[in-house]
Amino acid sequence: EILLVNDGSTDNTRDIVIDLVQKYSNIILIDKENGGVSTARNAGLIKARGKYVMFVDGDDYIVNNTFGFLLKYMEKNHLQLGLFSYQKVGENTIPKTTTEPANAVTGIYLYNNYRIKSMDNSCVLVFQKKLLTDYQIFYTVGIPYLEDGEFLARVMCLAERTAFYDFPYYIKIQRPGSATMSNLFHTKNAIDGFIKAAVNLKKFQEMDFLSVTQKAFLNQPIVKFVVTAASACRSTKSVKYLPYVKNEFNKLNLSHLQLEGCNREHIKFGEWYNISVYYYFFRRYL
Repeated sequence: EILLVNDGSTDNTRDIVIDLVQKYSNIILIDKENGGVSTARNAGLIKARGKYVMFVDGDDYIVNNTFGFLLKYMEKNHLQLGLFSYQKVGENTIPKTTTEPANAVTGIYLYNNYRIKSMDNSCVLVFQKKLLTDYQIFYTVGIPYLEDGEFLARVMCLAERTAFYDFPYYIKIQRPGSATMSNLFHTKNAIDGFIKAAVNLKKFQEMDFLSVTQKAFLNQPIVKFVVTAASACRSTKSVKYLPYVKNEFNKLNLSHLQLEGCNREHIKFGEWYNISVYYYFFRRYL
């Protein structure tokens, strides 16, 4: 099943898709007003009927004849989540196709040890649809930058059987003007998104079905987004947002971060925030 989400395109994309829909019964068109990547992916998740789901962004593509391997790998190893590698356009790496058994680990272990070998992007993962449906996991709307990080933190917190496989089936294109290549990071929209991500993770952390270990793990992405929001105010154009950010942190009980469950790097970030940022950096500019 191929779900093509038309997120308010203004070129001839829709006409091309209509032609494909008429030729192939497994292609489905979803029309919606432009709302960004999170709303587009949510629209696809709602309509998806398969056992597994994966994403391909509009600018990117995949190596030919790799879906079969991904499916067999997930099925053979009974995985809820599979993390794979990627390549940049022009690298022409041929993925290995061995189906040797995976060393299955929890999503928390995957997040801490293997995520760095790929990228923090939903498009290099295959998700068991049931995992997302059972816990009603969708993308949080209103996070225009690093939205994948907030979504994946919740998914990996819950997943019990995951694995990483160095299979670079995904071809990533860096397009000028995309979110990761733009100056979006220092805008108020992005800063609001970072704060919203931290708040949403704090709310998720309060869920009764989470274990003590899972709740402690969520401190790590919370630290990430709070520190990122503060860091985004460190340019000459964005320093004016510091009073607003500090006020938001105070209202949302984010003036001091909990560091239990964080790895060494995020403990360092959290301590820097707790000691230096809140009591020195803010005072310096306010």
